[in-house]
Amino acid sequence: MGKKKNISIFKYSEQKRPRGRPPKYITVYIEKMDSLNKIGKLKLEGNIYENWKTFKSNFEIFYVAAELNKKAEEVQAAILLNTIGEEGLELFRTLDIPEGDKKCYKKVLEAFDKFCATKQNIIYESFVFLSRNQKPFESIDAWIMDLKKLIKACEYKDQEDRMLRDRIILGCNDPNLQKKLLECDNVTANKIIEIITRMGNHKCSVRRPSKIRSRSSSSEVTSKY
Repeated sequence: MGKKKNISIFKYSEQKRPRGRPPKYITVYIEKMDSLNKIGKLKLEGNIYENWKTFKSNFEIFYVAAELNKKAEEVQAAILLNTIGEEGLELFRTLDIPEGDKKCYKKVLEAFDKFCATKQNIIYESFVFLSRNQKPFESIDAWIMDLKKLIKACEYKDQEDRMLRDRIILGCNDPNLQKKLLECDNVTANKIIEIITRMGNHKCSVRRPSKIRSRSSSSEVTSKY
């Protein structure tokens, strides 16, 4: 038996590739690059803190999907800086990071976290939270969960529970439930959530317009005759 030939990726791609099919190595590389592009770049305009949170969240998803935890820290940091975009890379060069930490993925993340936290717009975060009403047909659980996430960026501190409680009462889209909650006195946000849970999530869902109901009911009457 003859020895197996060690064909390079370039030789393989030019001479051994089946017609109509790209070489395996190039296909994998392209797929990875497509995934990197979908992350989006870090934008250093507008609400920088929110922009960073969005970019970081998207990158962490890619981090798991691409199994970057199996790569060396230096490689992880390089991929992060490669995907962050020109603005983010320029910012990285101005950050106060010890030379030995610049190739450490966790240290680079911490440096961006620290910088972007100083750019947090508390007034904007509070505006987003206070404007967040329950959407039509949105479950009460999903809505309250989102409120709990939003309020963390508002820095209400010891007033957080009260603000969450009031937002739930004010933003609920069911008038009957809202009336019930307004009858409560000196209760915590958790108590309000318990009351809602006992009443059932369906109490907080918006009913379909009466026109739709009347149309369906009229069709039922017609079908009987």
